[in-house]
Amino acid sequence: MKLFSPDTFQKPGLVFRVAILLVLGMTALASCKNDGSSISKSLNSSTGTNAPALDTSSTGKEIAVTEKDHHIYLRPKVGTTQRYHVYNKSQRTMTVNDDLFGGPQGKKESTNMTEYYIRQTVRSIKPDSSIDFAIRIDSVLFQITQDTNKIRYSSANPKDKNDKRFAQYNIIAGEEFGAIVSRNGEVTEMYGLQHMIATMMKSVPDSMQNDQVRDVANRQLQSLLNQYLGILLTHIPTKPIAKDTSWTVHAETNLPVSDAVQFPVVIDSKETVKGFEDRGGAVLVVLEAKTTTVPMKTVLEQGPIKATLGNYASSTTATTRLEDLSGLLVRRVVNRTESYTFTLESKEQAGKMARSQQTSNEVTTIDLLQ
Repeated sequence: MKLFSPDTFQKPGLVFRVAILLVLGMTALASCKNDGSSISKSLNSSTGTNAPALDTSSTGKEIAVTEKDHHIYLRPKVGTTQRYHVYNKSQRTMTVNDDLFGGPQGKKESTNMTEYYIRQTVRSIKPDSSIDFAIRIDSVLFQITQDTNKIRYSSANPKDKNDKRFAQYNIIAGEEFGAIVSRNGEVTEMYGLQHMIATMMKSVPDSMQNDQVRDVANRQLQSLLNQYLGILLTHIPTKPIAKDTSWTVHAETNLPVSDAVQFPVVIDSKETVKGFEDRGGAVLVVLEAKTTTVPMKTVLEQGPIKATLGNYASSTTATTRLEDLSGLLVRRVVNRTESYTFTLESKEQAGKMARSQQTSNEVTTIDLLQ
C-alpha cells in the first residue's frame, strides 16, 4: 500500500476535483431575447485572440426578468465556435510523520498549475434538440513545483510530445472528437475517438490486442475527455428560473488521499440565481454556489492496516455567468479549500503509524475568449 507517492502529492484528487466542478456545472440559464455586444459576438464568431470576452474590471447593469414561467435550455447557433481558457492553480502543504513504512518525513510544499485552451463548434441541432459539438483541446500546459523539484509539460514542446511520461496529455492535445449534448446539458454520446484509441493501443503488447482491451481503452479515454469537457457544460434544471431561485445537487463519489486509499464522501451543492445583468446588450445570468463535502466513512480497514481520515474540512464557492440567449458559459470562478489528517496504523505493530496533515487552496477560472 502506497501512502505518500509523488502522484499523491503532486496531483491530489484530480478526478475528485473534477467531480466538484461538474457538480458546480449543474447550473441554470435564462432566455431573454437580447443580443449584440462583444460577448455575443465571441459566442457566435470567435476572433481567435486569447483575450477574455467578459471585461471583469467593470460591472454589469442589473436588469429584471419579468417572465413568470421562465424556462431555460441550451440552444447555441449552428456553425458557431466558442473558445475557452481554463486555468487552475493550487497550493498544498503536507506534513508527514512516518514510523510505519520508513517513508519521507517532514514538511513539503507544492504549487500546481494547469492551463488549457479548448474549443467547441456547433455542428448541428438534432430533431430531439440535442446538440452535436465538435470538440478540440488546442493546447495543454502544466507545471508542478514541489520544494526544489519542478516538472513542466507543454503540448507545444516537441520534446514533451515524445516523452512517454506525458502520454495521457499527448494523446488528446490537438485532437478533435464529437460529443452529443442534450439541451439540458448532459453528454449522451462521444464519437470520433478511433485515432486516439489507436494511439493508446500502440503501447499495448501484440499478445493483448483484443476487443476487450480496446473497450477498456475507450472507457478510459472518454473518462479523461469528460474531465476537460464537463466543466464547460451546464446541467439545466427543468423548473422556472428567476432571481433568488435556488436548487440543490447531491452526489456521492470517492476522495483519494493516496494511491491506494479512497474514502467515500457526499457532495452537496446549493446554487442560487443572484440576478441578471446587461453587458453591453448581452444579458447574463449570475449564479453563486456553495458546496460542502462530508465523509461517509472516516475509518477503513484492509488486512493488517487501518486507515483513518480525521478533521476533514472542505469548502467550495463558485460564481458563474452564462449568456442568457444561448445558454453558453461566459465565465466561472471556483475557489476551494481543503484540510485533513490521514493516518495509517498497523494492527499488528502497536503504536506504528504513518500520518500526513494536509491543507490546500485552489482557484479555477474558465473564460470565454473573444
